[in-house]
Amino acid sequence: MSQPSDEDLVRFSRFLLAPEVSEDSLRRLRSSRVAVVGVGGLGCPVALYLAAAGIGRLRLIDPDKVEISNLPRQILFGLDDAGRDKAQVATERLGTLHPETQIEALAEAVTASNAQSLLSGANLVIDCTDRFAARQVINEACHRLRVPLVIGSALQWSGQLLVVDPRQKASGCYACLFPTEDEQPAVVDAACGAYGVVSTA
Repeated sequence: MSQPSDEDLVRFSRFLLAPEVSEDSLRRLRSSRVAVVGVGGLGCPVALYLAAAGIGRLRLIDPDKVEISNLPRQILFGLDDAGRDKAQVATERLGTLHPETQIEALAEAVTASNAQSLLSGANLVIDCTDRFAARQVINEACHRLRVPLVIGSALQWSGQLLVVDPRQKASGCYACLFPTEDEQPAVVDAACGAYGVVSTA
């Protein structure tokens, strides 16, 4: 990986003021490959900050289209985007933040049959979906691929965060906390569209 340019050193000068951050940290950011699953109320700001931070490759995975009801919370979309693929619109918006970040849009649902192929090659997966069933599939794929996983969720006034690193022998996983055989149908479908969610503003 090449040395950071003079422009990079200016752009990330506030990062570099932190004693834990060095030019090598910038190189590591530029070589990182992150997959964000779910480009909604959580996925939008996650993707925004990753792109602005200079992540090398960003893969946005979401099968949904923009709806008017998304706009108060999903900050990458506007009225003119209604009916368009979320992943594609987000890619267009984020492309102006840091031109060196390569952004890939995949308007696909993550399923048991395609999860490993969709997430393969990522150094980190961030799950911003709103369904337990999807989280279980993503968790299993990351476990098999041995890729660290960050799971975030928001419902009504609450939020949750879980970090799983299957490279660590003692690390648990999402299925350890919520075994699939224990899930009830009413819980599996506990999505924002059913129970509501409030923006962070």
